[in-house]
Amino acid sequence: MTLAYLASPYSHPEPAVEAMRALVAGDAAAWLSNQGYHPFSPIAHWHRPAKRNKLPSNANHWITYNRAWLQRAEILIVLKMPGWKDSIGIAYEIKWAKEFGLPIKYIETGNPFKWSEK
Repeated sequence: MTLAYLASPYSHPEPAVEAMRALVAGDAAAWLSNQGYHPFSPIAHWHRPAKRNKLPSNANHWITYNRAWLQRAEILIVLKMPGWKDSIGIAYEIKWAKEFGLPIKYIETGNPFKWSEK
């Protein structure tokens, strides 16, 4: 199985939007698992512990952590959901994936999720 880093938008002024984004990221990770990937989603993994322990939600706080995980991945998969084009974190992750020579794929939200063009 392929180790996949799942990039998705997260930060938002409304906590309910962040919570929904974390849920969708978790569902996308589950879908990717069913597609034969070993996905890692920092959003799905860290949302609840970060909120519970008052860790920052902005991309700058997580930059070294996310880069280290992406460097170990075999592919970057970007979740195209509202806010993805404006996400500072996703912009970093795409830049790093190109730097590391990783393939980049895209998926769209839906029931079920589906592969997408950029």
